[in-house]
Amino acid sequence: MRVVLAILVAGLFLPAVAAQAPPTDIRDQIEKAWKAREDRVRTADIQIQMTATWFKGGMTFSPASGIPKVKIVPPEDTRTTAKLRFVLDGLKCRVEQAGTLWNGTEFRDDVMQTTLMNKDICKRLEFGRLPVPRGSIDNKDTYFFARMDDYRPLLYWARSLHPAMRSFRIDDLKSSGVTSVIAGRVCRQLILAREASDRDEYWVDPGRDWVVVREVYVPPNGRGTQLDIEYQPDSSGGWIPKVWTFRNNLAADRPVSVQQYTVTGYSVNAPIAHEDFEITFPPGTEVIDSRLQGPERYFTVTSETPQRLDPAPSRLVWVYVAVTVFCSLLVIVVAYRKRRSWPSPAV
Repeated sequence: MRVVLAILVAGLFLPAVAAQAPPTDIRDQIEKAWKAREDRVRTADIQIQMTATWFKGGMTFSPASGIPKVKIVPPEDTRTTAKLRFVLDGLKCRVEQAGTLWNGTEFRDDVMQTTLMNKDICKRLEFGRLPVPRGSIDNKDTYFFARMDDYRPLLYWARSLHPAMRSFRIDDLKSSGVTSVIAGRVCRQLILAREASDRDEYWVDPGRDWVVVREVYVPPNGRGTQLDIEYQPDSSGGWIPKVWTFRNNLAADRPVSVQQYTVTGYSVNAPIAHEDFEITFPPGTEVIDSRLQGPERYFTVTSETPQRLDPAPSRLVWVYVAVTVFCSLLVIVVAYRKRRSWPSPAV
């Protein structure tokens, strides 16, 4: 459902005839404002209420759904709700969802998802979407879930420049020279375009530290997605997102969904409990550890071996260490024997 994510991460430059790089002074202003906000926001704990409308047949005709077109999904307009949480402490990030969520074939109530991200590791635990709890451990694109439209405005606010968390690089944006009034404020348009003729438009507000107020994905067929962000001032965090709305129009002839996210509570720069960045797999959890190869990737946690999501190095790592030590010892032994076999020097 969130195909815009993959598109946001891997952008290419616009042709020079279509747009120009932002003037150096504007580019520097944007970077300075975003860097100051990142330095100011050390920790954050944000609670969010999400309400969504999934339009009749929208998933059937969405290119990312994989649903056969002979089946109308959903059969009628469907409204869902969920509670979300976003926790940030430096480069550690935790996101939670609890409510009615899509499981790939239908909407399921009482689904709970918790994802921990920290530099080069992503750990995830999920209840309710499948008959048994599911866990996963991965070390590739570790902040993927934080860049989804559920939380992306919060990364734009607090970590828009960090290489692992950002959705784009400032130097890849081009200025269209276009301005527009959005929610009563004059905003500038910046564009990120690609070889496939699709593009992202980012509308930024110079009067509020260059915050992103609108993100539009425009595919070649002209039907894309739009994310609108409203802000509130805060003495610690600057301009904090308070409401954002994501509209998915990627289906061929109809909208797919509209999701609205409302911040119901937050704290900035308050201490974050160490337990917020721990998860324990309960017995019965089916786990996929993508750092491993072969059958070792898959295991089920038993009552005798509950596993915290801070696993020890994999067997492959220990095999590598053992082989390295063995080869080193072999080289030393061979060298020693050769030296013993050398003829004594003449006297």
